[in-house]
Amino acid sequence: MQQVKPQMRVGKAATSTDDWIGQLVNFAKDAGPSLFALKAPLPTQGRTDFPLAATDNLNIVLKTYASGGENGLHAHINEDHAFIVLQGRAKFYGKGKDKGPQHIATLEKFQGIMVPKGALYSFEAVAGEPLVMLRVGTVDISEDPVAAFARVGEDGRDMDSYSAENKQEPLRYDRELWFPA
Repeated sequence: MQQVKPQMRVGKAATSTDDWIGQLVNFAKDAGPSLFALKAPLPTQGRTDFPLAATDNLNIVLKTYASGGENGLHAHINEDHAFIVLQGRAKFYGKGKDKGPQHIATLEKFQGIMVPKGALYSFEAVAGEPLVMLRVGTVDISEDPVAAFARVGEDGRDMDSYSAENKQEPLRYDRELWFPA
């Protein structure tokens, strides 16, 4: 029996939470190894998620943020995940004792953070250059992928990643910049 060699995949920007989950579910259907390239256009406003590979228990996404871009304080209730900074700098925040987020760390290129399921966090791209991070998550999507990727805000209510509540801005590319340069 001849095996088919996998094709190199370049991520396609997700346009919504449903699209993001759908791409990962489709990748998980592949039985063999997945090849992917860390390549993406860099936004001058907003952010993008480029799903790259997935199984029923592991997913890999390339994330790009315009300089100064951010998201709201939230938690993934079923997913442990990690971020590795590939370009730029990222300020990560957690739930403070008082109201509002508390600074955890500012990560430089090739530094990372692991966020356990249920932990409230947010991050922002430090101004000066776009932020690119590799996001690796572990969650079981075999039964109900939408429930598996459940995401909640500080108040415990559902929080869509592509919402104003999560500080989503219109995506804009004013110049031809790519990662890697």
